[in-house]
Amino acid sequence: MALSLHFHIVQYIDDPFLSEGRNVAVLAFHNGRGHYRALGVEGSRLIPGYFKSLSPKAHDSEWAYREWISWFRSISNIRVVEQFDEAVARLENNNSGMVAASEGVVELADGYLEVSDAMDYLFKRLVRIPKISPALAFEDRLAEVFWQAEIIFNENFMNEVVEVEMISEEDESEVVRLEFSHLLTGYRPIGFNTLVLMGATQKSISAQARRISTTFKNAIRTGYLQPDRCVLLCGGVKEKHRDMLAQFSDIAVVMDIFEKSTAHKINRLMWIGT
Repeated sequence: MALSLHFHIVQYIDDPFLSEGRNVAVLAFHNGRGHYRALGVEGSRLIPGYFKSLSPKAHDSEWAYREWISWFRSISNIRVVEQFDEAVARLENNNSGMVAASEGVVELADGYLEVSDAMDYLFKRLVRIPKISPALAFEDRLAEVFWQAEIIFNENFMNEVVEVEMISEEDESEVVRLEFSHLLTGYRPIGFNTLVLMGATQKSISAQARRISTTFKNAIRTGYLQPDRCVLLCGGVKEKHRDMLAQFSDIAVVMDIFEKSTAHKINRLMWIGT
């Protein structure tokens, strides 16, 4: 005996004037509950890099996509088909971002009765998974590390590029500008800078390393930071990078964000001296 699964395809529309969408999710209601599959969702975990890979605008709209994922997850809590239909109708009339673009029916034939299998099949057929660049993989992992370290819950943590102005102790007329990718302010601040190694050219890595090294040296020279509060966050460290990273031995703590212990190290550093 065959059963029918009625499904809806959700598209992300980057530019509403062009109306060109990318399939990012599949919604369905079957056997008394809603079901969904969405780009970047693996169990309870979201890997935003897949969505950010779609376009520059999508990259800057990660926060919005996280909200949409929460909405998709709420679909699985719906137990009344009329409520599911109302939710899809609202999505069909949405004029920006996510839109329910089309629908279809798949037969759940004998030996293929699991709705979860059907949803996996539909998602695989209908949603193209983009490749995540090394830079985006770094972003995703860094966000995960900061969350695990619980530093993002600290009210003094600035999760963005920050510029600090200091007066030189050697020349009071000199204003020294320090730029950090992330900064924990407070009694004993911590300055973070990131260095993406994966997929970057040696020339680019060397230029970034020189810039970051200068920032940390100036932060120490002006008394804003101590060497153990300067943190260089990199990823995918290989033997060929060792000599380049050696220049930070006396001015910063080097951490590989792909090592499991890194979140614990940041958490411990955050509480030292507070």
